[in-house]
Amino acid sequence: MTDEQLKAILSDYITNLDARVGTQAGEARLAAHESMFQMASNAPNDLWRLLEIAWDSELGDRELGMLAAGALEDLLGHHGEDFMEKLEIAARQNSKARFMVAGVWRGGMSNAVWERFLLLRERFGIKPL
Repeated sequence: MTDEQLKAILSDYITNLDARVGTQAGEARLAAHESMFQMASNAPNDLWRLLEIAWDSELGDRELGMLAAGALEDLLGHHGEDFMEKLEIAARQNSKARFMVAGVWRGGMSNAVWERFLLLRERFGIKPL
C-alpha cells in the first residue's frame, strides 16, 4: 500500500473513533479497523508503516492508545519475532512509540515475543497503562 492509502485508513479509524456502528462514520471506522486487522496477518510491513505514520503525526494519547491495544498488539501477536527489533529501535527514537509500548497487552504473542517485549519495557522504564 502507498503512504496515502495508509494515511486514509488511519484517518478513517481515528476520525471516527466515537462513531456508532450503523452510521456512515461508524462503518468507516469498522472498515479501517478491519483493514488494520487484515494487515496484521497478511501485510505486516504495511501495518508497520501505518504505525510509523501514526508516530510522526499529531495524534494524542487516546488515539495512540487505541492503536497500541489494536494494531500494534495484533502485529506482535502475528509477527512479533519479525518486528521486535524494529519496535526496540522505534522505542529508543520516538516518545510516541514508547507510549504505545505501554498500551500493549500480551494478546496472541508467543512466550518468546512476550518475554522480549517485557524486557523492552523494562529497559526503557515503560510502565503498562
